[in-house]
Amino acid sequence: MIFFIIFVLSAVLIGVGTMLAPALPTEQPRIGLASSLTLMFIVTGGILWTQFVAWDTLVIDYLLFGSVSLVVLGGTMMQAQDTHDDDNPQPTEWLSWTDFLLLSGIGILCALSLLTPFFPQATEMITIQSNANITDLLSFGIKAHTVLSAYLSEQLRQDSLLVQQAIISVMTFLLIFTAYDLGTEIKSTQLGRIFALGALLILCALLIVLPTLSQFLISLLLHLMQVLFIVRYIKHRQLFDAFALAILVSIAFLL
Repeated sequence: MIFFIIFVLSAVLIGVGTMLAPALPTEQPRIGLASSLTLMFIVTGGILWTQFVAWDTLVIDYLLFGSVSLVVLGGTMMQAQDTHDDDNPQPTEWLSWTDFLLLSGIGILCALSLLTPFFPQATEMITIQSNANITDLLSFGIKAHTVLSAYLSEQLRQDSLLVQQAIISVMTFLLIFTAYDLGTEIKSTQLGRIFALGALLILCALLIVLPTLSQFLISLLLHLMQVLFIVRYIKHRQLFDAFALAILVSIAFLL
């Protein structure tokens, strides 16, 4: 069942990220970055609503629906603008078959890592038992991971400990995918592959050393996205990248 949870979470994030990627002003679609942006939008909205109102899974459902709607509307508006603005850099090509197969293989490895004895065991993680427990965990700083695991546990009717393991697997893949985007943005797809494989090795080492990784991985992903947007702004001087960077810096204090 844990592989089904991985499939659902990754399909939603990467699916929305794939639709959002062409709307980002860049030379090549940044699917990993766009998927990570979708994740940050969802968990940030869930955290804010839980802290100021109350926990409700419907809020995450609305955020997912809103993200898809924004992607569709944003893509339509971007295409309309492109007909009048030839200076706006647009994606010229998607992932090559080599990169697709490499990232697909890494994704399979991230999922299969659940079967290894080095993967964090469920007994070492935090159990989410009730709405009150969710609020308490948010007050202790375990935020993005708490909201995400609580939502998936409730919607998929699965044990929260099992869900948290699936989240670690998906977060690991998103980090590697975003690292690939960073390398590609800096120089070329070849450097992107090097960054992806390097991130894979580093995260494998962390998986062995640290017993719990979920919240740490989300924080690491956030900082990696910030670096990527800095690189993008230096290269393209797009206001969108500066705006996205400012938002990510702001939510760093929230997550």
